Amino acid sequence: MSTMIDRAAFGAQLKAAMDGQGLRYRPVAELIGVSPAQISRAVNGQPIDAGATVALALAFGLPLLDLFDDATKARLARVMVAQRQAERRTEDGEAEAMKVLDCSDPTGKRSSEETNGEAKPSSVSPQVSRETSAVEDRAA
Repeated sequence: MSTMIDRAAFGAQLKAAMDGQGLRYRPVAELIGVSPAQISRAVNGQPIDAGATVALALAFGLPLLDLFDDATKARLARVMVAQRQAERRTEDGEAEAMKVLDCSDPTGKRSSEETNGEAKPSSVSPQVSRETSAVEDRAA
């Protein structure tokens, strides 16, 4: 499967944009850094390199998605849907993890509302508590 640019449609859009603004190939080519020959090829529906295609589309405000043929647009749409689904799964997983961890934000800090403005002690294992008490006793 290859990505296909609808070159005829792109050429027609490019020609209409240039004609509508009264622009000629050479000055446009110099401004955006492509050759006049590339512009001529694009306007005539012939292949040009991807960088020139994007530069011309952006220079004239042509939506990049509109450059692709219908089959490529359909593939891109499937990819975008899959990305959104993956993002939702990730967000749902993070929300579930935060519920399990009983925290309100990804940093693990509780808001003052959740603690009623008071600092709640964290649960510490009995071993750690005994060791801390022994260190405190020696220091006193």
